Amino acid sequence: MIRITGAALFVVYCSVHFWFNGISAESVFSIDFVVGQVTTGPFIAVILYGGYWLQHSNLSEERYPRIGVWFLGGLGGFLLLNLVMIAVWPADATYNNIAWALFAAIAGGAIGLGIGLFEARAISRAVTAERNRVKREELEQRNEQLERFASIVSHDLRNPLNVATGRLALARETHAEEHIDAVASAHDRMETIIDRTLTLARSGQSVEDTHPVDLATVAESSWENVPTADATLEIDN
Repeated sequence: MIRITGAALFVVYCSVHFWFNGISAESVFSIDFVVGQVTTGPFIAVILYGGYWLQHSNLSEERYPRIGVWFLGGLGGFLLLNLVMIAVWPADATYNNIAWALFAAIAGGAIGLGIGLFEARAISRAVTAERNRVKREELEQRNEQLERFASIVSHDLRNPLNVATGRLALARETHAEEHIDAVASAHDRMETIIDRTLTLARSGQSVEDTHPVDLATVAESSWENVPTADATLEIDN
């Protein structure tokens, strides 16, 4: 649409010149036509290139209506302003008044398009930066969760591993069957922790639901899985 409008404005500008001055070599190389091309040419080029760039850019199509508003607003607004000026201070010929109005429309459209593209790119960069910030924060949060998760798993595995290591050393010294059973029990506990950890990690979900537990049962279970030497556990119900 933008490129079509720019091309149409160029055609209209040339048509008006040739309508009033005729189609001839003298008309083509006249001062009025050359000056008109020099003054309007850059703005026409801006409109044509802006439309081409927009079509091949990575801007979201959601920005197109806003750019169109800037383009048409600049074209119509600058044209209206100059029409008022023409009404107040008209040129000495009808052709000059029409050329003036066409130049105002072309220049206003180019300026409006430039502002619209600048705004769209600024918004696009801001949106991209915000998305990157959110992704970065999410990544940092996930890394923190993974660190806490690894710390918990490491702590849970270290206890039965220490029990197995200690009982294995005692088994080598005393050859007592109870120490071998304790090592096997510690290995079973580590295997359970690993299986549950893998299940949680593969599900990709957080543990949100909690429920109350019996503190005495938890204390007794924990006591059986850590080396306590000559210490004893007393539970006051």
